[in-house]
Amino acid sequence: GPTRDQWDFTDEKSSTNIAKEWLASGEVKFDGTIDKAGKRHTQLAVSIEPKDILSLVAALGKKYEQEIERLSADLAATEAALEHKGATEWQYRDAIQRMYRLMHLHAASAPSKDALLQAVKDIANQYYSEIPEHVPKFGWIKWQEI
Repeated sequence: GPTRDQWDFTDEKSSTNIAKEWLASGEVKFDGTIDKAGKRHTQLAVSIEPKDILSLVAALGKKYEQEIERLSADLAATEAALEHKGATEWQYRDAIQRMYRLMHLHAASAPSKDALLQAVKDIANQYYSEIPEHVPKFGWIKWQEI
């Protein structure tokens, strides 16, 4: 067996060269010599049968399935965290629409630029809040009007 846990790479081939060599002979040959300048060279050949390739493809498919499951679980956890945090996608769209209407339809009726900016902040905070039922009061415009 190996004397260490880590292997020394002694030969590399591209997947294209591996495929060409395997198609020609059913084997893939490697130079296992560590000292390439030395007189002795160790040749290794791996015989690969179609069932071996099918097993590798099946294993690759399983690996992708596991990765998809892991990523799906991560996505679900992220979605749950975002939903718990407050707003849903629909609520974010509503917030953007309200900010747009406030800026384009009602900006002239704001008592000041600071009041208008504060109203935009209040709308944003409304949807970021842990208690989304709270409706901000502006004093100069009603929530239903925006």
